[in-house]
Amino acid sequence: MRAHLVTLERDGLVRQAGLRRGTSKRASTYALTPAAGRLFPKAYGTLLRMLLDVLTERLPLSAVDDAEREVGHRVAAGQTVLMGELRDRVDQALAAPGLL
Repeated sequence: MRAHLVTLERDGLVRQAGLRRGTSKRASTYALTPAAGRLFPKAYGTLLRMLLDVLTERLPLSAVDDAEREVGHRVAAGQTVLMGELRDRVDQALAAPGLL
């Protein structure tokens, strides 16, 4: 795995994005670069909608709500506090990398 990441990083397709706690040591996290983002399809909204539909059909609604809330907390934890007027905050949120 490490060799693949080194190759992708060398080719400018991924970059180290941070660290997270691993089972025995801290592990690096990676993110796609803008160059890599242009190589992949952008049907994330459709895929997410289908996944949520399946989860809603198969799991109790409370479990789906809990999962969605947890995802929201994780996304929010990685974001900075937005400042300014409402329009400015919306523009900042829309420009946040990795969310849209």
